[in-house]
Amino acid sequence: MKKLINKRQRTNSLKKVAYLFGTGATQAEISLKGDSTGVLMRDVKDGILRKIEKDKIRVLEVVKNELTSEHADIEHLITLYESTGIPKHEAIAKYLKKLFKEEIQERTKRLKPKLLSALVDMHQIKQLPEQLSGILTLNYEDILEKAIQEVHGGIDYSIEMKYMHSFLEEKKSIAPILKLHGSFNWKNELLEFPQNLSSVTRNMILSVRLLILSS
Repeated sequence: MKKLINKRQRTNSLKKVAYLFGTGATQAEISLKGDSTGVLMRDVKDGILRKIEKDKIRVLEVVKNELTSEHADIEHLITLYESTGIPKHEAIAKYLKKLFKEEIQERTKRLKPKLLSALVDMHQIKQLPEQLSGILTLNYEDILEKAIQEVHGGIDYSIEMKYMHSFLEEKKSIAPILKLHGSFNWKNELLEFPQNLSSVTRNMILSVRLLILSS
């Protein structure tokens, strides 16, 4: 009983931390390997532009000028064309999604996380005066999931998943992942929330317009 009380007191005294990752985290993993491949928005944008020109994708000719801009934002373009409700624009958005997904997956398919795994594993140290409360990510690929799976043997998306990739296992006793922009391994359908999900987490997920780029 005394040990249980001491454990609870220690848990309550720990500083609660949460991480927010963007494409810079994935880029750091690639750079660690000495690889010059880029996954930042400008790199993905340039890759898409090259494919449009090489494959002569006529439906995307209208967006070539926008993609040549130094500050072009693919996600913004997809949202813009999707929101008009015009069939021609919806076709453009669908094709852009396809190329966007392909570009990122091609650049990360052989990537094995090291930095992210080390960071997650660090929170296994009992003497660390921190408690990992959750991880937020803006990325669509599954590098983070691979890192957490490697350390904990499972992941927690904070939402009910109808299916998981073969290498992923659900584990609800660990810090959850919140994928704020959606994920390549999710289907574009309504999310199902577990009954015990906190209202804060639920509202955070619902407040974000998910750009789910999957079939």
